[in-house]
Order: sequence, then structure tokens, then C-alpha cells
Amino acid sequence: GAAGRQPVCTSKSPWRWQPIPRYGGRSYLMVRLVGRRLFDKLPLRNAVSWNVEMGAQQGYGEKGFRLFQRMHEEGVKPDKIAFVNILDGFVCRELLAHGKVVHARIVDLGFDSDVVIGTVLLKMYGNCGCIGDARFVFERMLKRDLVSWTSMIAVHAQHGYCKEAFELFQRMQLEGVKPDKIAFIKVLNASARVGDLVLGKMVHSFIIDTGLESDVVVGTALLNMYEKCGNMEDAYRMFGKIRKRDAVSWNAIIGGYASHGYSDKALKLFQQMQWEGVHPNKITFISILKACVLLKTSALCKLIHAHIVHEGFESDTVIGTALVNMY
Repeated sequence: GAAGRQPVCTSKSPWRWQPIPRYGGRSYLMVRLVGRRLFDKLPLRNAVSWNVEMGAQQGYGEKGFRLFQRMHEEGVKPDKIAFVNILDGFVCRELLAHGKVVHARIVDLGFDSDVVIGTVLLKMYGNCGCIGDARFVFERMLKRDLVSWTSMIAVHAQHGYCKEAFELFQRMQLEGVKPDKIAFIKVLNASARVGDLVLGKMVHSFIIDTGLESDVVVGTALLNMYEKCGNMEDAYRMFGKIRKRDAVSWNAIIGGYASHGYSDKALKLFQQMQWEGVHPNKITFISILKACVLLKTSALCKLIHAHIVHEGFESDTVIGTALVNMY
């Protein structure tokens, strides 16, 4: 039920439900109510006490903004921590107006060129779909670190501006900032999104130079990029280079072969996955059921079905629908 949950605004839908964590048998909600009462009874609230209270409201943009307004009305000047706390709560377009009010206050106090606040600001604009505003904030930053560059790349990739994401990736290196795993993954995901194999291969060459090609996270992102670009030969070659393959990398290669109609290869990899001690999960079975639909082998379908029942996935709605399609 919805009892004991709190609504949180997201960029994809106006509200989602999050369970309230429990500590020592008492609900977090009760702890927060007590904390709020104590905060309201304080005879003198300074920047530290306001920061603590706003920090507790992270993810709750509307409540956090009301606290920010009260802080201003009581004449307490916000510091960097206050701005980071409040901006982290603005995660959807419905809260954009609040974000712009806070941005104006940041400019008034001269924090707009700070790398930490600038990064949180551009992420806020990115979450609200305002790419131009995010770029404006980014360009005004006097100093940009790896986090700010990666955030700017992610904002462009998230909204489908893949060419611009790669241009930022190149510019980052020209300005002497070395990309890390997260930066590589963001650009690879951008390449996969639009199926740009040339762009993906250029990023791959950078990755080889850094020695991250065999890393399971980066390697899986490379595999996924090749698969989304329709190049299963290079996807499989990349899969073979990954050290310590996990369920995510196995699912990526199995799902790739199933999606491209190579059902036999998908099923062989499914067997190999289990021989190597990696346990199949829901994603694995969805891909395997897709492969079974193409093969239309009754005995095989029943075998996979029995495996799903054994693993306890039969009651899952997505798995159940896939089973119906298979039969």
C-alpha cells in the first residue's frame, strides 16, 4: 500500500513512491517530525541549523524550497552547502521556476562561478530539460573539474545531443582533464542511443589508450554500444575481453544476440553463463524467451519454462507475458 511512503518528483513522471527507511524500529517519518519540531523551537537559527534541516529535505523539492524562503525571510544568508542541498531537490520541470529563483540568489551572492554550485546548477537544468541554461552555467564556470565536465556530457547524452556530448568529451581532454570510467560510459551510451558506430569506435580508441577496455563496467558499455549499432561481431569480441564478467555483461551479449535473431548463439551463451557460475536473473530469462519464440522448439520452451518456475520468476508480469508469447 501507499501508507508509509512519500511522493518524490522525478523528471520522467510527476511522482514516484519511495519507502521510508526505518531506524531502530521507529519510522524515519517520526524521526523527521521530532527533528522538525526541535528545529522550529530553536530560538536562534543559524546557517548550520538551516543546512541540516534542508539537507534532511533533499529529494523533496517543494518542501526544501519553502525552507529556503523562510531562511531568506529570517535574514540568514545561505552558503554553498545550503545551495547544494536545495538544488539537489529540483529534479523535474515542474520545479524549474523554484530553481531559477535559487539561481538568481546564487548570482546575487557571487556563487555562480563556483565549480561545485555550478555543477549542481547545470545538473538541475539538465533534469528539467533546459540544455541551453545548463550550457550557460557551464560556460560561466571559472574552473571546471572532472565532475562538471562529466555532468555536462551526461546532460547532453541524456537528451539525445550525442554529437555535442562527444565534442565536450574531446574539448575536456584538450583542456587537460582526463576522462574517467563515468565519462567514457556517458559518451558510449550517447553513441549507442543514436547508433553512431563511427563515434563509438573513436571513443573505444580512447579507452584502449587508458587501459580500461577489460574493465567489466566500461567493457559492457562498449559491448552495448556495438550491439546497438548492429555490430554483433565486435560486440562478441568485446565480451571476450572483459575480465570478471558479471550478470550485466552476460545479459548484454545474450540480449544482443536474441534481439538480432541469433537465437542459437543466445542459448549457447545462456548455458555457458551457468557453467561459469553466473546466476541468470529476470533480464536473462526475458532475452532467452525472445530467442525461444524464434526457434519454436516445444521441448526447449518447456525446459526454459521449468527453469523459470524453479527460479521463482513465473509470477512476474513481464516474464508471464513473455511466456505467453513464446507458446
